[in-house]
Amino acid sequence: MRIAIELNDTAIIIHDGTRLINNSPGYAIETKNDFWIGNEARDRAYLYSNQCNNKFWYEIACADKKELNQQNINLAMRHLEHAWGQVATEANTVVLIVPGTFTKTGLGLLLGICKELNIPVQAMVHQSVLCPYQADHKGETVHVDIQLHHTVITPLKKIEKEFIAADSKVLHGSGLIKLYEHIAEYLAQEFIKKTRLDPMHNAQLEQQLYDCLPDWLQQSQNNDTVDCKLQYKNNIYEIEVHSPALHRVYERFIDTISKTIQSVSTDNNIIVCLSGIIDLQLGLRNLENKHQLNLRVLDTAYFAKQSFEYNDEILSSDGQVYLNKQLPYKPLSDPLNITGSINDNHEQPDHVLFRDYAYEIKDRIVMLKNRQGDYGLKPEYSGDSEEVFIISKTAEGVYLEHHTPQRITVNEQPASLFCKLGIGDRISISESDEILTLIKVEA
Repeated sequence: MRIAIELNDTAIIIHDGTRLINNSPGYAIETKNDFWIGNEARDRAYLYSNQCNNKFWYEIACADKKELNQQNINLAMRHLEHAWGQVATEANTVVLIVPGTFTKTGLGLLLGICKELNIPVQAMVHQSVLCPYQADHKGETVHVDIQLHHTVITPLKKIEKEFIAADSKVLHGSGLIKLYEHIAEYLAQEFIKKTRLDPMHNAQLEQQLYDCLPDWLQQSQNNDTVDCKLQYKNNIYEIEVHSPALHRVYERFIDTISKTIQSVSTDNNIIVCLSGIIDLQLGLRNLENKHQLNLRVLDTAYFAKQSFEYNDEILSSDGQVYLNKQLPYKPLSDPLNITGSINDNHEQPDHVLFRDYAYEIKDRIVMLKNRQGDYGLKPEYSGDSEEVFIISKTAEGVYLEHHTPQRITVNEQPASLFCKLGIGDRISISESDEILTLIKVEA
């Protein structure tokens, strides 16, 4: 059984080719009496700000032989051990997928940690070379990876039918942590001016503010204003924030990324591959309008899932574990940036109608096709059935995830690999007459 581990300073993502096993944020908190890691630590990051560490994977990646920090190594080991604990015991092959920020020392440390934890690493792949290639694209492809503490921009060189990862440009200190800090400071000042509540007044309020940021940012991409609410001592404090003003807070951040993309490529026709979750929050589609860049949005765990398209010999032809920076690319011919929604109704659906039955969207629903060609909806992948697509529910909304854009349509248009769904959207499969409709069931 093969397992893919996608790892950077933001999170550890583990996938088995059919399902997401773990998505564990790179946070750890250690107090005198408690230790939390992953989601539990991130959910307490501002409650225990002095004890919270979210930089250990960054330090491992950038490690220098002369300046090794044992605490970072220990935390990285405990985090990976915690994430690996959910993997089935029969896993005998692991492919590590890492960004271009890892030094040789950092890669050595990572492999050493895996060896210590008995994780059977057989291959290691540079994340960027797993990006898709837009069929008949005459320009360049660039991967943008916005992590917690930096942004990594990697141009991909196309040689015949392969991608080669060129040298990455790293924007140190330009990551999600600093970005969220700037936005939180702006919103805190707005709360003070309009309600006299200071969200930085205590740890509980600060944690609540940061927990709300992703949802508020996403709302700002679709609405002129955002209603921001915080609860303190049984009272609700509410402000209305104008979306353009909120976007100006991080405008320089976006401009810096755009200028760096253009600095690493001499091409005028660039496709930028980046995370769909980041796009939802920051509206990076504006890169297209303002900076003449095309956008390819990738779903969560895309790189881990894509690694299963290659056999062991392609990933590591001589059986040695080294960083593979060159792979045959996967061509895609779907239109870029098809979001799928048929209207501007951003109310979240809670059921999917399939064969006259309404299935509740609690966490995720998987469309499966069995060997007899019959389709069915299940909460998880099961048996020998083929996974066709996933409808997943997150704090940001309901999304469609799949691997075959030529096969899946939303509202009779080819569906992007990761697209948001709204009430009334219709999903169909090219080889079937089945139609699924997103609905909201009144209580």
